[in-house]
Amino acid sequence: MITKLYSFYDTPFDHDVCHLFEHIVLRGFLLELNAHGYNRAFFGWLRGNTIDSTIFFDLGAYSADVAALFDNYLKTLGSFDQKTIVQSLAHIEAEMSCVITVVDKALLLRQLDQLTHIVRCETIDPKTSLVKSPLRIIHKPGRFEEIAVLINVFSNSEKIQKAFLGLHPAILDIIRDAAIDTEAAYPIGKSAIAINDDGMGIAWRFNIKKNVNIKVLEDATNQYLKAFDIVEYIKHINLYQNAISTDSSYSTNLIQFYEQTGIRGTREELAQLATDEHMVEIIKNMTVRFAPVEGKLKKIEWNY
Repeated sequence: MITKLYSFYDTPFDHDVCHLFEHIVLRGFLLELNAHGYNRAFFGWLRGNTIDSTIFFDLGAYSADVAALFDNYLKTLGSFDQKTIVQSLAHIEAEMSCVITVVDKALLLRQLDQLTHIVRCETIDPKTSLVKSPLRIIHKPGRFEEIAVLINVFSNSEKIQKAFLGLHPAILDIIRDAAIDTEAAYPIGKSAIAINDDGMGIAWRFNIKKNVNIKVLEDATNQYLKAFDIVEYIKHINLYQNAISTDSSYSTNLIQFYEQTGIRGTREELAQLATDEHMVEIIKNMTVRFAPVEGKLKKIEWNY
């Protein structure tokens, strides 16, 4: 596992523009990964955080190639397409339960361009370093609702259940890519892994705009999973397995898994079971359902 922290302190722009830039970079890198044959589920992780006008990117890569890809991506950042900007704004709306209006599009594009220069370690024109924000943000929680994505694996096989412990983060990423990530939706919590007589499962909570048809999302997600070709990513699954067996942070995960399910295991065992064959078996025995967070779902102890 290769980890790196990228820090861009005290940029001369408003927090909201910096936050948008963070989202755009994260979204753009996912597209870059796809262009190079990677999937969100199997490269590692990339997280962003914006504090005031400072932007952080926290990268964990399973291979040197992915780490180099992100380095090069930042060094060669160019202008952003309108679709990426619109989707990033929608994600922030769901994250903050707000409505965002671009009040000055030309100014927004100039400020985003200047932020790319900062990330590329280039000098920017001080005349364009405007603190004024081209965005207007109004808190509108009534336009959003919370939904849960309910994932259940119907298998009593000990091997499949242990494989799910190791593979479920990747499976959640695949589910996210299927349909919900293109909507105004933002993940806000996961449940503990539950185990019962039928198998095991986990729930993932999202804040989402009320006008989104969650039945359509559910159908699209299940169709995506049915067609998902794991063979394309076998090489990357091997890197994923290696990360489980060598990353010391996974020891903490094993403690949590035991606390939640009572299943015993080692990093090495879970890594050996996190195979493409077991992922195919899990998906074959898995159901995915989208539901509003109400009734019993409200009582789940969500981990944020």
